[in-house]
Amino acid sequence: GTNIRTAPLPRIFAVFFNQNEAPVLMAPEVRAALNLAVPRDHIIEEVLKGYGQVIDGPLPPGVLGYTPNPSQTTNLGAASDLLEKSGWKKNEDGIWTKTDKKTKGSVKLSFRLSTASGPELKKAAEIIATSWRALGAEITLDIFEIGDLNQNVIRPRKYEALLFGEVVGAN
Repeated sequence: GTNIRTAPLPRIFAVFFNQNEAPVLMAPEVRAALNLAVPRDHIIEEVLKGYGQVIDGPLPPGVLGYTPNPSQTTNLGAASDLLEKSGWKKNEDGIWTKTDKKTKGSVKLSFRLSTASGPELKKAAEIIATSWRALGAEITLDIFEIGDLNQNVIRPRKYEALLFGEVVGAN
């Protein structure tokens, strides 16, 4: 005799890249490869217990301006191919590196992923970091209490990559 009803919450979770703090994220092939490596379906099943939907844009379905985009599946092989075709090579530690044409120095695919200590965000960040490490990125995971994250990371924009959620209004 139980009746369960669900009410969609127009909320999105995304990884936001700050190219001013992590110049390696300026490279379009890096962002595209990282995007291909995120296991969205696994995160929805593991973290949200199936109560979520994969979207490939900033607006969820039902919100004014939503445009459906074909969803990408996780593909570490395609992500690696993309980096390799763009001149990236794996070093002895298995981390992607590339020679910077301007400085003639080596750039390593290495950055920090910051998020809040809430169990869902923390678990999702761990899954994403694990997947990016499997791709060949060096990822440091920084977990903050929500107040610290807002005050010391988000407001001053002191993050390289930020996993965070936002409630999106219906209009």
